[in-house]
Amino acid sequence: MPINRLVWSMDANSKSETWFSPFSDSRGTKLIEFISAHNLFVINEDCGPTFCGSRGSSYIDVTAVGTDLLEDVSFWHLPDYDSLSDHKAIEFDIALDFNSTTNDGDSCIFNLKKANWKLFYDSSKFLLSSISDLIVSCQNPESLHDLAKELISIILNSCKMSIPIKKRGMHRVPWWTTEIGCMRKHVNAARRRFQRCKNATLKEIYKSKYQELRTNYNLKLLDAKISSWKKFLDEINVNNVWKKIYTFGVKQQFQKRIELSGISLPSGAMTNSFEETINEVLFHSFPDDCENEDDDCHKEIRSDALIYTSVTDDPPFTIHEINAVINNLKLKKSTWP
Repeated sequence: MPINRLVWSMDANSKSETWFSPFSDSRGTKLIEFISAHNLFVINEDCGPTFCGSRGSSYIDVTAVGTDLLEDVSFWHLPDYDSLSDHKAIEFDIALDFNSTTNDGDSCIFNLKKANWKLFYDSSKFLLSSISDLIVSCQNPESLHDLAKELISIILNSCKMSIPIKKRGMHRVPWWTTEIGCMRKHVNAARRRFQRCKNATLKEIYKSKYQELRTNYNLKLLDAKISSWKKFLDEINVNNVWKKIYTFGVKQQFQKRIELSGISLPSGAMTNSFEETINEVLFHSFPDDCENEDDDCHKEIRSDALIYTSVTDDPPFTIHEINAVINNLKLKKSTWP
C-alpha cells in the first residue's frame, strides 16, 4: 500500500507534545522523526488523554495519515461511549471520493436555472398535500421520522422529473501538478501544527518551518504559472492563433458557464429547450425587417442609408504610432479603457 494513502492508528506507548501530551520522552522524539521522514502527519486533536488506567492517564494513542489523505480526514475526537478498555475509542471522518458514490440522487446537484417548476408543482402537489396532513397530526417520533424520509423522497423524485442534474466536474488549471498539490498539503499541515502547538519554544520552530514552506510554495506557484504561460505562447503560430484563443479563452471558460433557463412567451407558455429559448431571444432582438411596417422615422433612416457619401477615409496608423501605444501599455491593465 502506498504510504501517501496510509491511515496509521497505533498505541505508540510514547509521549510527545505533537499529540498534545504535557511533555515529550525519547520514544516520542524518535517516533516524530520517523513520521516526519516518511511524510506522515499526526491528526490528533486536543481532546484529553487517550489512555486512562488504574495508574493514571496519558496521551499515547496516535493517528497519522499520508499526504494524499491529509485534507480528507477531519473531526478527530474521543467519543463518549465506553470502549471496554483502558484505551479510549477514537473516531474520525474520512471524505469518500465522489466517484465511488452511486448517482441515485442523494448526492447529485440539480440545475435550478433549468428547472421546469410547473412540472415540479404538478407532480408533487397532491403527494405533498397528503403527507403534510399526516405530519401535522403525527404524535409518534418514530412515525414522524418515517414521514420525513417519505417527504424527502417525494421532493427528490419530483426534482428528478422536472430539474436536470448538473454534470460533476473538477476545475483544473494547466499549471497545476502533483508536486504543487503535495506542497500545499505540507504547508497546510505545517500551519496547523504551528497553530496548535502549546509549547512556546516548539511553536517558534514550527512557525519558522511553516513560513519557509509557504515561501517555497508561493515561489513554486509563480514559477509554474510563468512556465505554463510561456508554453502556451510557444504553441501559438500563424496557423492556430485564433484557434488557441478560442479553445482556452472561450470554449473552456465561457461556454461552460452559459446556462439559460426557460423564458415566458407572449402566449404565457414557457420555452422548453435551449434552442427554443435562443430562437425566441433572437427573434425578439432582431425582428423581420418589413418595409410595409415602417413609420415616418424609419422611412427617413432607410432612405438616408442609401445616400452615398464621398468623405475620405482616415489615414492608416503608422508603425511608429502603434509601437508608441504598445510601449505605454501597463502590464497589469487590460488593453481597453
